[in-house]
Amino acid sequence: MKPFSAFILFSVFLSCIAGCVHERRAYFVSVEGGIKPITTRNRYTLVDAKHKAETANVDVMSGSTYELQFTNENLKRFQPGVFSDDGVPFVLKWKELKRDRFDYAPLSAFTLCTIPGFGGGERSCRNTIEVQNNPDAHIEYDEYWQRRHAIANTPISYLFYRGNASAPKELKEYSFIQEIGAGDSFSRDEGIELKAYAIAALLKKMEDNGLIAEANNKHADRNETFQNSVSDKYEIVEFEKNDDCAYRYSFALKRRDSGSVAVRESRELKKILRAMIREDYLLSFPDVSRSVVIDFPKFSLQNGRVVGNAVALTFSVASLEYDSHRRRGVMRIRIGENQFEDARKYARKNIESIARDKNIALDAKTIPPSAVFYLEGEKLNGGMLEISFRVE
Repeated sequence: MKPFSAFILFSVFLSCIAGCVHERRAYFVSVEGGIKPITTRNRYTLVDAKHKAETANVDVMSGSTYELQFTNENLKRFQPGVFSDDGVPFVLKWKELKRDRFDYAPLSAFTLCTIPGFGGGERSCRNTIEVQNNPDAHIEYDEYWQRRHAIANTPISYLFYRGNASAPKELKEYSFIQEIGAGDSFSRDEGIELKAYAIAALLKKMEDNGLIAEANNKHADRNETFQNSVSDKYEIVEFEKNDDCAYRYSFALKRRDSGSVAVRESRELKKILRAMIREDYLLSFPDVSRSVVIDFPKFSLQNGRVVGNAVALTFSVASLEYDSHRRRGVMRIRIGENQFEDARKYARKNIESIARDKNIALDAKTIPPSAVFYLEGEKLNGGMLEISFRVE
């Protein structure tokens, strides 16, 4: 055999054993309109995503790329006119309706994969959007995934699954997105752009139907407002409400010029932070009628950075009883729900300023102006924090 002919035969053999896989991935949602930018009056934040598997013995999405990719950050990336870091919170719940998988290759093995083998799968879920603190704001939509592939030892597989995927029969109105390719040519978004559109469109629909209360825009744009307040000297590294507690905040700022933060500057930053957190807390809980006190359990200066956390405490002094002969007194303070530990810590540090507050009982006036306060004990009685103290 001539060398050239041998080279040709060897090249054909390599192309046969190399194999070719051609795949189409399609995603559908039961929301019409096609992917487009949405703008809502409020901004929204995904605070929880829960899944309930209705199919037996199926561990849905556990550890999957999809689960890891679906975050509030990606919602912001695809629909910045709807989602933000600190908007109106909403929860997404979903349950699996169906999951199928198939492989069809009756002649492929007998022809050494010259005739393609086919495979794929389908999955459907029903999703529910629930907007927190808006009892009527909940809406459902369906979501479908469809994958098809052809595999062969020749490029013939590229002739299959090149057109648009067929929509599921259950969908009368829908939007969809698909990708066609092979191997690593697929994106890692897993249809999340379509999901972001569906959620955004339905949030806007609930707004238009009057099911969602309109939030103050300052709540949605808190970071921007705060940035304007601290001028050009500082960059916000972190400023957010903690997920597990509605009245706790964390923050981190750093000087843009990498210089140190003076004590005087830190006092000004505390004033700005107090005002910002108080406003945000009242926007989140407009029915709060008691005083809101902002405390900083942690506030430190580290290499040109200001790092700490804050709590927004709702309490008011209900009564103060003081015995001038024994130089002892008892204060009773109404506190917010689940705030006992933080309120106790604040009271221990600020007992004198609380006792001398101009808005509390007249008994406070009998305490000598030069008296030094000492805390003797505290306990929770119902929703009331009782503080015992003495003065010298």
